[in-house]
Amino acid sequence: MPQLSFKVPNEWDGCKLNDFLRQHIKLSGTTIKTAKTIENGITMDGVHIRTVDIIRGGAVVKVIVDAAEREYKPCDIPVNLLYCDEDVVVADKPAGLPCHPSRGHPYDSLANALAARPELEGRVFRPIGRLDKDTSGAVVCALHAHSAYYLTENRPQKLYLAIISPAPDENEGVIEAPIARQSEDSLKRCVTLQGQYALTRYRILLKSSNCALALCKIETGRTHQIRVHMSHIGSPLIGDELYGGDCSEIKRHALHCFAVSFKGNAEGSENIVLSPMPEDMKSYLVNHFGNESVEETLNKLKPIW
Repeated sequence: MPQLSFKVPNEWDGCKLNDFLRQHIKLSGTTIKTAKTIENGITMDGVHIRTVDIIRGGAVVKVIVDAAEREYKPCDIPVNLLYCDEDVVVADKPAGLPCHPSRGHPYDSLANALAARPELEGRVFRPIGRLDKDTSGAVVCALHAHSAYYLTENRPQKLYLAIISPAPDENEGVIEAPIARQSEDSLKRCVTLQGQYALTRYRILLKSSNCALALCKIETGRTHQIRVHMSHIGSPLIGDELYGGDCSEIKRHALHCFAVSFKGNAEGSENIVLSPMPEDMKSYLVNHFGNESVEETLNKLKPIW
């Protein structure tokens, strides 16, 4: 089972362990209660400690986290891991692979693929901000309840690459337009005053008379947000049939989550993880802009948060 480790700051010297875990580390009561039932589930400098005991500044407190979770049937689907530690795994999801099992994909999902990885045996699958089935790129997954709570409260920041057509007049901009489901029985979303607030920032990286590569960052997490917003300004994603995109060269919406920034817990450092552009999107860009221009653009591209 995974184990969390925290160094007690000097300002918490002389305080009760429970107060430190709940108020500073933000562990849930359930997580603490479960750890108490495990032999040496909570220790300070390697010695068992009760939650009512006093802690010392500079001491190391360790808490075992129960990783019990719904089990998924393992399926041998090739999925690269971009990052993995005791708290978080970042998977490089290919287009066409849903995050969770569904009626049409009972065993061929990202959850099933990760269940087959030996280094993740017995770990949980909690994606923090799922990607659409046909969106490729980095998916951040918590490996236990506390990292799931922390990542939910401190959402990972994401940057997307989108191929759009035609290119917008402005080379960068902010799209601030509310989004809602088009109708109760429709998967399609639309911009409407009755929708939920949504904000997307974009910057054009490559541009021609009929298409462009856009760097996008969403400040809100609405379903289909980038797809809806780019279509709203007259520049739908290539391959996005649902929102009016040209499907002649790419058969899925050309959207890729290429960078995520996150911390797995309050004590950890920030991690920035990059996902390489998939072959279908890269080939399209090379056909329209040339290999040298595409390589130069991708090599210079760095996350700006």
